[in-house]
Amino acid sequence: MAITVSAMQARQQFGEILNRVDLVHEQYIIERNGRPLAAIVPISLLEDIQKKARKRALSFLDRAGADLSEEEANELAVQVVKEVRAERRKNQAK
Repeated sequence: MAITVSAMQARQQFGEILNRVDLVHEQYIIERNGRPLAAIVPISLLEDIQKKARKRALSFLDRAGADLSEEEANELAVQVVKEVRAERRKNQAK
């Protein structure tokens, strides 16, 4: 589960946060005025999400057929990225 910190806390403890992300694989949500703005996660997690998104996009494109315009392919890719992110959030909540 991600640790939520304010933007000010993140600024003051940035080195410590980076160390914990790297060494302990913690995840941080950075908030400003109670609104989540960004996340600091291990690079391996980001790469995993990107890899899954690419696989899903290719699978989706295979199912949809190769007759897509570049714009249609981009729209599908954005849709797949959103699905992967939603699935990841759901899995983290468990």
